[in-house]
Amino acid sequence: MPTYQNEEWTFYRAKRRPALIVSEGCLKVERKLTAGYPKLQTKPTLLVAPYYGAHGEGKRAGVKKEFIERIRRCEYPQLMSDLLPFPGGEESILRFDHIQPIGKHHDSLELTPFYLGDDAVEVIDESITWVTTGKLIKNGWLDQTRKEFIV
Repeated sequence: MPTYQNEEWTFYRAKRRPALIVSEGCLKVERKLTAGYPKLQTKPTLLVAPYYGAHGEGKRAGVKKEFIERIRRCEYPQLMSDLLPFPGGEESILRFDHIQPIGKHHDSLELTPFYLGDDAVEVIDESITWVTTGKLIKNGWLDQTRKEFIV
């Protein structure tokens, strides 16, 4: 594999994990506008927020119960507790501060039949607003949850 000027090799390990698609991407860029440029610069991507296991078992570390309780009360903008809809699905932590692009290609992801309802989409939108701006939407789902549970 060649190395070009101003480039360097990086290697890392990765694990397949559940993720929430938070953006399906933008409009496809017509090839005629990018002729002569690397396709990599305009290939379609999705933005995904990954889930991490909340409870330790076997080789997984998990997190402390007290920390999970605080996440459930919406104390941290970057974290959300969720029960994944898979058979035997356990509580997981959604990380909004780990949102990352992945290629919009069938080899990059495995789609499931699950989708969010309208209320859940509002909660996710509020969460992304909170983590990116530091501001809660007044009287929104998260604001109300925090008022109810944080003493």
